[in-house]
Amino acid sequence: MINESNVDGSRFKGGEQGQNNGRRRSNGGVAAIYARYSTRFQDSVDDQVRECREWAEQNGYTVDPDLIFLDCGKSGRLRRRPSRLALQAALEKGRFDVLVVFATSRLERNDYRIQQFVQEEIVERRKRAVFVMSNVDTNDPTWELNLKIRGIVDSQQAKANVAHIRAGHAGLFLKGQVHGTITYGYKGVEIPGTQTRAGRLKRLYAIDPETSKWVKQIFDWYVRERVSRSGIVKRLNELRAPLPPRCATGRWTALAVKGLLANARYRGLWQYGVKESILLSGKDYIRQTSRAQALQEAQFDDLRIIDNETWFRAQEVRANNPHNAGRKSVDGDRKTRPRLLNGLLYCGYHDRPLVAGGGQGRSAICPVCKEDGEGQLFTLLDRRRAVEMICMKIAELIRGDEMIAGRVVEICEKAAEDAQRPDEGQIEELRIRRAKLTQQISDVLELFAETDEDRRENNDKAAKLRRQRAGINADIARFDAAASKSISVPTTEEVRDLLVGFGAELAEVTQSDDEAAMARARRIIEIITGGKILVYQAGPRQAQRGWLRGVFTVDVMKLVAVNFGVHDVDTNGVEVEIEFRKRPVHEQISDEVKSLWDEGLKYREIAKRIGWNRNMVAKAIAFWHESRGLAVPDGRRHVSRLKKGPLLAERIADDVMELVDQKMPLTDIAAKFETSRNRITEAIRIWHEKRNLPVPDGRTLRKLRSKKRNSRQ
Repeated sequence: MINESNVDGSRFKGGEQGQNNGRRRSNGGVAAIYARYSTRFQDSVDDQVRECREWAEQNGYTVDPDLIFLDCGKSGRLRRRPSRLALQAALEKGRFDVLVVFATSRLERNDYRIQQFVQEEIVERRKRAVFVMSNVDTNDPTWELNLKIRGIVDSQQAKANVAHIRAGHAGLFLKGQVHGTITYGYKGVEIPGTQTRAGRLKRLYAIDPETSKWVKQIFDWYVRERVSRSGIVKRLNELRAPLPPRCATGRWTALAVKGLLANARYRGLWQYGVKESILLSGKDYIRQTSRAQALQEAQFDDLRIIDNETWFRAQEVRANNPHNAGRKSVDGDRKTRPRLLNGLLYCGYHDRPLVAGGGQGRSAICPVCKEDGEGQLFTLLDRRRAVEMICMKIAELIRGDEMIAGRVVEICEKAAEDAQRPDEGQIEELRIRRAKLTQQISDVLELFAETDEDRRENNDKAAKLRRQRAGINADIARFDAAASKSISVPTTEEVRDLLVGFGAELAEVTQSDDEAAMARARRIIEIITGGKILVYQAGPRQAQRGWLRGVFTVDVMKLVAVNFGVHDVDTNGVEVEIEFRKRPVHEQISDEVKSLWDEGLKYREIAKRIGWNRNMVAKAIAFWHESRGLAVPDGRRHVSRLKKGPLLAERIADDVMELVDQKMPLTDIAAKFETSRNRITEAIRIWHEKRNLPVPDGRTLRKLRSKKRNSRQ
């Protein structure tokens, strides 16, 4: 039986070990055969084995089927080939007398490795090696010179073959013909009257109707719905989408989706020779590295599946959302560890994204502040609380702007008039910025890095520049596509319905772990905030005393306009600040306590009415005044004030009614007397009761103003 992977030599019997050691035979004994090929364009192993077997039989050697070692589809540049290792094991156990190989290039691609192997592993073990096609035999006194010459010649010939194959592939590429593995979404259409070396008809690339629709679906999920790569993988496997070529797992993977989203062929830009294979000799590993420029490039618009705007928008999303790594949670709990804001929360001091940390990853932290020990951001941010508070705040702002509907309609009407087409100067400015960013990226990558920290800094700088370039590419693509698109002008009712829908989605996502709902909510937050929420520290550096503040800009106008196809919106937005903490009890009850305090109740009476102790009432009164920049009143003076005379509402009743008759709003009256609106309402009640008049409610107050004026007279 032919051996392709017998690495440990377990098939060989121990009784035969070393029976031929110490003797060099001119003929007779056992022969081992090694054959290899790496591509279908080279000689098959059957031909190689046949030639080697004929030589062995003619020279009186027997060939054991277990000593025929084959490496199929393996590069000769690698040392750790399965059958190559099995050959080494058999050699060390002394299982054969002579090694027969078709040519030197079949054993090793590098001539110095061939010299080393034959000298150290064959000759020094007093074995024999024969390269049939290369006419090299170690029994020949001149074998070293012959092996050096043939090794160099075969090595150079192999390199020449690579160049010929590459040139042939480039020719097929420029003609739009199949020259390798067919990309997912395409198929090969046979060309009558043509033939390949393998005797098959040549084929032209064409869009495959079956798989191309899945390509469009993947981009739609990723760009429009903002579904994560893992979410896309889950959907593809659930829907049993056709698998990509060379799929070894039988299922879609995140790596396959990543490669698909980055493939420029889907927008019609085909490139050949984008990467090259470099052998890392010390690691015995071939690494694919990107060339500075592709060997060939061509634009085939008839093979376009995705439009430029969508493709470049996908690259912008990829550049701005690099956080797809990390271990999967064991318990699957996403409610306490929501991913909605991943990559959107930034440390306000170091301008870098917060990462998961704390107990079981339920918090968000700044790695730099954590390593520093004395960093400015020392309080942990509860991820669930951050999601709830930010979503509810944005939902409140979206629903609270009543004038936005009319402004959006005006913007869409104006955009429809000028077709949203910028002047050439604007596009040229974007192209100049893109060229500068490309040069900056190149300069950063060429910077010398002495330490790992230097390399991380360079990588971070390059990633930041790439994100900016991806955004510019997306803008250029959008401007190019805008000329052929029509701007839809919505009605005010449509805008209001859209705002209500946005607010509802943000409010509901805090109680849901649905992947699609989270993707839609994230898209809303990205657009309305610009994709950045800065987090700052607040409070003293003491246990249970510090908290965090979130600062970001909310641009509701941009969110709505983008939904109707208008991207170039000139608005400033509103700066919003959120305190990520649970408000203490005395802060929550401060307004109610102040209202009772204004009514003239003592601290003890207020505490009894609200169900808290006297100290909590005092803290609430102090907070109410401090939060408004007012001096905190002394509780003893409050008691004295109550003993001196009538309450505040009774003292100001006549003055309040004068202002009411002047049609001044109650809120303004309260501000004038530096009290609450409830106190003003109490003063109105006292004024009417003293005159035996019915106390008006808010709806009848305006109607009764004239009656009040007459009764005073």
